[in-house]
Amino acid sequence: MNASNPTPDLLSKFDFYRDAVAQLDPLENKPFQTEVDRILGPTEVEIEGRRTIMLGSNNYLGLTLDPELIKLSQDAAAEWGVGTTGSRMANGNFGCHKALERDMADFMAKKHAMIFTTGAQANYAVIGALAGPDDIILLDADNHATVWDAVKLTGAQIIRFRHNNVADLDKKLGRLDPNAKNKLVIVEGCYSMAGDLAPLDELVEVKNRHNAYLLSDEAHSFGVFGEHGRGATEHFGVHDDVDFITGTFSKSLAGVGGFCVSDHDALPYLHYSARAYMFTASGTPSSVASVRGALRLIKERPELRKQLWDNARFMKEGFEKLGFTLASSESPILALVIGEQIPTVMFWEALMRNGVYTNLFLPPATPKTGCLIRTSYSAGHTREILEEALGIFERVGRELGLID
Repeated sequence: MNASNPTPDLLSKFDFYRDAVAQLDPLENKPFQTEVDRILGPTEVEIEGRRTIMLGSNNYLGLTLDPELIKLSQDAAAEWGVGTTGSRMANGNFGCHKALERDMADFMAKKHAMIFTTGAQANYAVIGALAGPDDIILLDADNHATVWDAVKLTGAQIIRFRHNNVADLDKKLGRLDPNAKNKLVIVEGCYSMAGDLAPLDELVEVKNRHNAYLLSDEAHSFGVFGEHGRGATEHFGVHDDVDFITGTFSKSLAGVGGFCVSDHDALPYLHYSARAYMFTASGTPSSVASVRGALRLIKERPELRKQLWDNARFMKEGFEKLGFTLASSESPILALVIGEQIPTVMFWEALMRNGVYTNLFLPPATPKTGCLIRTSYSAGHTREILEEALGIFERVGRELGLID
């Protein structure tokens, strides 16, 4: 841009981020810039030559290094190649993709399944195809960014309701003409930041009464909740009553990709109008093969889910005994409410220096005085590792005056 032109530069919007990053320069470990040098195991990594306990991944069932899944991935690459070089509607629709869709429909006890290259694209594709300018979407305020971005693509009327507030949703649905437009309610089975659950049993009752559809993003609850690991919809006993379920392969299934399942017979035709499906190269055969294997392991090894919950409950009790405040304790996601931004950043950095990796959540993702240190747990964590991590939390927390 010409210096004499007072018009704001196209790139000036990034000045805020440049200045914010500059404030972190004095820190030995800089938030949001961590680089993992080596994987030591499903729950331990190496960062700058230092062994670090991983409490910030979503490897809920600890399957990322499972030897059987690695072998399946290697064999698929040898047979099918390392990539598809095209979308499923062009030249990238392989037999393994169709097989995974059949497996996913069977696992989720639904008539139809569609898979996508990423979990984000599952939301973009499904929501973008389901709703249009003549429709109404009602969104929980705490929905994931991919849901909000997908909704913007639709051109639909957007109505926000307070987080997990069924009464607020009921009131806002009640103000609408029950027959005027299609209404789609979107929630998450388990919210990724604090780990709290959507009251799906109550939400189903409200959506039925107001003649609406319900979509639940089960990214963080799939493989974790329910008798068979189908997610929060199964946990609340409303699996058959939720119209559309989306999710990702990148957490419990330890792969890359996304899915949507439904009993509505229109789902198989969605790909003709889902742009994120039509114009994205299909998932690699290696990832598809490992995900198919992971689905089978979830069926065959329910003890993985039990171990996950044992670990999460152990850490919940440990944090509470130390005096930390938890944002929620309903899931294997345990977020510690620290408060102001600077003490939270200092706590995160000190944990890193002492060998524990966590997730840092700051405004605008949180209120100014509600900054979080998010931790998540895995069936792969041993009791010894968790006890070591609690010891580090205790020592660092006391040094910084966050606990007595």
